[in-house]
Amino acid sequence: MGETAMRHLWTPTERCELVTRYPAEGAAGVARRLGRSMDSVTSQARRYGIQSETRRLRQARSKATRSATVNARFFEEPTPTVAFVLGFIWACGSLKTRHRRVLRLSCEPFRQDTLREVLRSLGSRHQIQHHGRRLVVEISNSRLVDDLMERCGDKYAKTLALNKLPPLAQQHLPEFAWGHLMGTGFSGQETIRWTGRLRLMTVLQRDIQVATHVCNPIVHHDRAILHIAWTDNRNVQALHDWLKTSQFRSF
Repeated sequence: MGETAMRHLWTPTERCELVTRYPAEGAAGVARRLGRSMDSVTSQARRYGIQSETRRLRQARSKATRSATVNARFFEEPTPTVAFVLGFIWACGSLKTRHRRVLRLSCEPFRQDTLREVLRSLGSRHQIQHHGRRLVVEISNSRLVDDLMERCGDKYAKTLALNKLPPLAQQHLPEFAWGHLMGTGFSGQETIRWTGRLRLMTVLQRDIQVATHVCNPIVHHDRAILHIAWTDNRNVQALHDWLKTSQFRSF
C-alpha cells in the first residue's frame, strides 16, 4: 500500500525529465520514458504550465488539412495529375518557409490558362495576382508544403531540389514533361523546346531521349539556364505523339 502511494509522487528527477522532454516529446513520449500514465503526465504538465510543441504542430497540421481553399493532401499519392503539377512547379515554382509555408507559382501572362489548370488540379481557390510582368499565386498551407517537401525535397532543409527530377514513375514522365513545357517552354508544329535549370534539363533531356529515341537536341546555354530544342519534323512529331499520352496534352 505504501509503495503504491509513493509511486504517485513525482520525484525531482521525474519532474526535471517532464520539464525537459515534454515540449518536444509530448505526453506519450514522456509517459513511455517514465513508465507513467498519460493522465499523470498531462496533469503534471498543466500544473507546471508546460505545453507540447508536437501538440501544437499536430493541431496546425490538422487545421491545414481541413482547409477549404486548397486540397492539402494533394501530394499524398503519385498520380498523373500530381506529375503534371510537379512539372509546372519545377518550371516556375518556389517555396517560402521562413515564417509560414507557402507554395509560390509565377509565370508569364500568356500562360494564364496553364496556371488556372494547375490551380484547378490543386483544388485551389487562391487568387491570381499581377506582379510586374508576371502572374503570381501564393498558396499558404503547411500540410500541402510539408508533404511536397517530404516527397520531393528535404523537409529538414525546407527547400526543394528543383535542379533534379522529383521521384516519378516512368509512366508519369509525359505528364511531368508537359507541365514543365507549359510552364517555361514552347510547343509548336515545327519546334518544341524545354527551358529550365541546367542540371534538371540535362536529366530531362536524357530521359526524354530514352523514352522517345529522338536525336540530340539543339542546346543553348544562358548562364544557369539551359534550352533544349528539337526542330526537325520527324523528332518534333515523335515528341508530340509521346506527349499525347499525357491526359493534359489536349489542354
